[in-house]
Amino acid sequence: MKPPKTPEAMKEVVMNFVKQGYLFFRMNRKPKPGESNYSFQSALGLCHETYDPDRLTVSKNFLSYRYKLAPSDKLTPGLGAALMDEMTAGLFGAAGRPAGASLFFQAQWFPENIIKSSSSDEEDYVDIANTLTKNGRTISHTRTDIRSSDNKLIGYSTHVKYMPFGNIVMDTFISYFPFWVSPWLSRIINKRLPPPSPTAHLNVGAHKAVEAGLKIVSDGKGEFSMTDDHKNPFGTLHGGCSVMVMEKVGDSYASSLFKDSNFYLESLQVQFLSAGRGQKTLTLECETIEFTEKSHALIRVNLMKPKSGNKKGPTVLAEGAFKYVVK
Repeated sequence: MKPPKTPEAMKEVVMNFVKQGYLFFRMNRKPKPGESNYSFQSALGLCHETYDPDRLTVSKNFLSYRYKLAPSDKLTPGLGAALMDEMTAGLFGAAGRPAGASLFFQAQWFPENIIKSSSSDEEDYVDIANTLTKNGRTISHTRTDIRSSDNKLIGYSTHVKYMPFGNIVMDTFISYFPFWVSPWLSRIINKRLPPPSPTAHLNVGAHKAVEAGLKIVSDGKGEFSMTDDHKNPFGTLHGGCSVMVMEKVGDSYASSLFKDSNFYLESLQVQFLSAGRGQKTLTLECETIEFTEKSHALIRVNLMKPKSGNKKGPTVLAEGAFKYVVK
């Protein structure tokens, strides 16, 4: 089965991909009364009930989306990386490929180009343009540009993904039959979707979703209570959520270094080393790599899960280098 070629058919495939993710997430958990039925996609405003196909543009190896920021959300490099992570999943889906597993994020930020609405009644939009720069058999690369409403570059990111599932039977099957591009599956998906949630459009924002589970223990140390609300449809910690948690602990640590100086996060690099599963309290630790009080700070941030079994210490899920500069 070949991927679709027309823009409208590609758009339908992307929406199928998002809907399948929601159904897959529901299959993998049984929420208790009062618990959320949504993954981190909902916090990003990109679940099947909030994803707006009218703001979506798809062509070969390209996907662009006009993203509406939640009222409480501030556009930061961490949020930009999370949006890149989520949007590139749809990009691969339109190309007939699985979402893949994140190996590496990189983001560069230009905060002076961010425009805020002049009124609280106005809506904030940014354009997220994703390009599939290499569609490899095992490793694929993407680039994402985030632009303001007047087309100024706010930031750009690159993303490296491992594409196979790791199961030879599943990998062989998917390579010949990417089921999410099938028209008949689209009809089945739409029948299986539950009625819209009355609260789905009340997007609390990704920052609040992350902050709800985060506790800053001391300068450079934090704890994060991982729940299903922070996961991707496959039941592991969402890569974008990981970056946002690391960013917040890194911000706190940078504040203790710079003290009274105004600073901002200019760039970040994060490599993913292991998947976060279950409902655990993860730990975060920062380390100064380089620091000049009147210039910049380069900080290493590790996200770790607790020691288990015969392992000698905690397992590092992700390791990042965050560069802060003085304004």
